[in-house]
Amino acid sequence: MSSTSTQTAAVATTAMHCTTVREAMHPGIVACTPTATLAEVAHIMASCQVHSVSVVAAAPAGPPSISGILSDADLLRWATAGSARLPAGAIASEAGAWVTPDASVQEAAEVMAERGVTHLVVVDTDRHVPLGIISALDVAKILARSGVADPAEAGAS
Repeated sequence: MSSTSTQTAAVATTAMHCTTVREAMHPGIVACTPTATLAEVAHIMASCQVHSVSVVAAAPAGPPSISGILSDADLLRWATAGSARLPAGAIASEAGAWVTPDASVQEAAEVMAERGVTHLVVVDTDRHVPLGIISALDVAKILARSGVADPAEAGAS
């Protein structure tokens, strides 16, 4: 690895550690019920121009709970498998994937990588409510700003 590549990687690592999830996330969530069909979820994604929809279930007591996230990749996988009639709650792939707003983008990226997901719900743990979503694209934006996404800087050919 060249010294320029090493320096660029260090800048990217610093940016990832120094940027909070709150600074990088999209505030608010777009949601559906666990019984929503893939067609309904597709309509929500298309009309809101988002890549994920949170599956929100009503709780008997307290605030509704997010039981998972249905991403555009999930939608494609299930639609092409001929399972378009399955409810969103049955196919949401990212159940339980969340992060706090004060976590670093590095921590969020690590959770995404460990769980094999591309979106995390950002949760206010004091109030137990979702604040927004952070996605792999949000992480990419931090990396791009740091210069690591520039192939010339990273030493890629």
